[in-house]
Amino acid sequence: MSSLGYTVNADSSSIPAIYNGTDTYSKSHQSLTNDDGLALGARFNMDGTNSMYTGDKVSNSWYFPTAIFNLNAYKDNSDGTSNLTEQVQINNTTSSNKQINIQVILPKPIFGGSYTNHPIIQYAKAQATTPISNSDGLTTTYYADNSTLTDTSSATDWANANNVIISGTLKAGSNYELTLPLKLTNASTVDAYNIGNAFESDVINDSNVYGIYGRFAKGEALSDYAGVGKPYGVVLKVPGTKNADGVQTYSYPQATDVQLQMPDVTLNTDTSDVNNGFFNDGLAYLYTGSSYTIHFKNMKAKNGENLIDYLYEHGYAMPYPGNYDEDNNIKTEFTYTIGTSPSTVSPTYPAGTPVYNTGLGMQVVKIIDVKNLDYNDTINLPVGSKWNAYDNVSIWNPDTTYQANTIDKSKINLQITSSDGKLTANHDLDTNQAGTYHVKYTFGHTYPNGNKRTISKTITVNVGSQSSGSTTTSSSSSSATTSSSSATNTSSSSSSTPTTSTNPSTSEQPTSSSKIAVKGEAVYAIKGIRLYKSVDFKANKRVTTFPKAKRVNRPEFIVKGYAYGQNGKLRYRVQQYNPYTQKYVKGRKGYITASSKYVQPAYYVSVPKSRKVTVINKNGVNTYKKASLATKAAHYKNKAVLKVKKIVKYKLATRYQLTNGHYVTANKKFVIQK
Repeated sequence: MSSLGYTVNADSSSIPAIYNGTDTYSKSHQSLTNDDGLALGARFNMDGTNSMYTGDKVSNSWYFPTAIFNLNAYKDNSDGTSNLTEQVQINNTTSSNKQINIQVILPKPIFGGSYTNHPIIQYAKAQATTPISNSDGLTTTYYADNSTLTDTSSATDWANANNVIISGTLKAGSNYELTLPLKLTNASTVDAYNIGNAFESDVINDSNVYGIYGRFAKGEALSDYAGVGKPYGVVLKVPGTKNADGVQTYSYPQATDVQLQMPDVTLNTDTSDVNNGFFNDGLAYLYTGSSYTIHFKNMKAKNGENLIDYLYEHGYAMPYPGNYDEDNNIKTEFTYTIGTSPSTVSPTYPAGTPVYNTGLGMQVVKIIDVKNLDYNDTINLPVGSKWNAYDNVSIWNPDTTYQANTIDKSKINLQITSSDGKLTANHDLDTNQAGTYHVKYTFGHTYPNGNKRTISKTITVNVGSQSSGSTTTSSSSSSATTSSSSATNTSSSSSSTPTTSTNPSTSEQPTSSSKIAVKGEAVYAIKGIRLYKSVDFKANKRVTTFPKAKRVNRPEFIVKGYAYGQNGKLRYRVQQYNPYTQKYVKGRKGYITASSKYVQPAYYVSVPKSRKVTVINKNGVNTYKKASLATKAAHYKNKAVLKVKKIVKYKLATRYQLTNGHYVTANKKFVIQK
């Protein structure tokens, strides 16, 4: 992997007022245009930073050079001007006088009324600016449409100035410079999230037209947005329920068995790039309306293997057709849009993109699906139990973007082998002796576009003493269950780390099930339960008893891990958490039942059909301007009815976005679906 990296801005405050793109893009536009002995052009200046100059249309394209104007750097002045100006320069580089007749078109929207809230830039003084020149042979005339502006014209007329004519004789070797004071009149409402909201300024010399495009956007810190240092997340797209409009919704649970091999985020030009359109690419900065593309095909797993190869060797495939294009490509890259409105700009959760709490992520399709595997691709069996490798695997169709349907195993050349165990002709595993055995599934697949891939997966089967407290798996043939629940979590910022149990039956992740909470998720008790120090729920190990309580008083826990009791039943290793104080409860660590009859997720994962929720917390709830529940927007009292637009994931928690754009917790102890 190349070591070439980005020049990374530390935060959004370090982003320049005007961004001209990469050196490769802007180099040819950093000097005046040479037009028949005249070096001429115009450029912008904002907050002391210059844009590139006007120039010819970009090669093989219809657009002129483009600069990005950081809306956060724009400022109005007390005298009616601003820190935005346009500089017109004309230099006579010949040894003779030159006749000049140059028109400068002041900034105007490229697409006019095609977009709303486009930048409106006006001339910002009641009278014309005096040009800087060592030649007195040029005349500057201002126009508002076809009307000539004079010193007696009104301020309103001057605000409508749209072009300037510079004419006369420029002496040999003379230079001319005119600074035009400008003002962005709708700075508070300009749509900085739409790349189509661009403006244009032209310099016309006879039949030659030179131009520059610009767009106002808000700068984002690339390193923060990409989550540098965090591992990329890998998720599955899983069908959920249909919303009130009958549209299918999806959740994105983590593919936990391959997550540990996901590389950490680094800003590297081999693995990611930025398109800061309209239309200049950039590597150092991100802007609203732009996009950030990650090329996973160029990455390596933490074990050094090509990441895509690693995934295919562990039972996964990339979505197909990946980009819904004419070539029907397999998807090996993901593009994140940096916001379509203020509410969708987020450093780690771009709207509409599959992510996990680890940062930006990729989506995969689970193909080889073995029943009852744990987090480490392991199955635990008692000695002498029956387990059939063929009956306990489902093969999902790779020609999809998610697990849409299984395929007939008998119609593919599915190879099942074991180098250290005994498999019978009908694929029964010999479990008469304790030991650790490995079973490998392999088959070849040809995609509709002709691409060929081998998909394989090796699992571990522990028999006997290696599987203390394990559960017995069925040998019956059926499709393995894939988690379809959205990952949810409390909004706690606590980072306390619990003591890890040394019980041999403790595991990092239990067998996949939609009813099992993921590690870090918040659950609460819907019936009376007890908290124990050990997994076997002995009376002398009891920490406390929680009687059945009303919803607002139900005990809430954060799942820290998993363990199986000697009876083979799954337990949650938890710590009690108080969502009202946003703190853990001291002395309340231990094990509780994982049965969904007793504990359920503490957060909603869907929008009610009524699209309404009622506040049930006696102290009411706050709403916020961001999904992180930062920047308080309003407070609603107990029994207030809130209108819901959609549900939004935040880390392992969920929020309801209201119809007014604000966010409220989706914790069931604070609100209830109507």
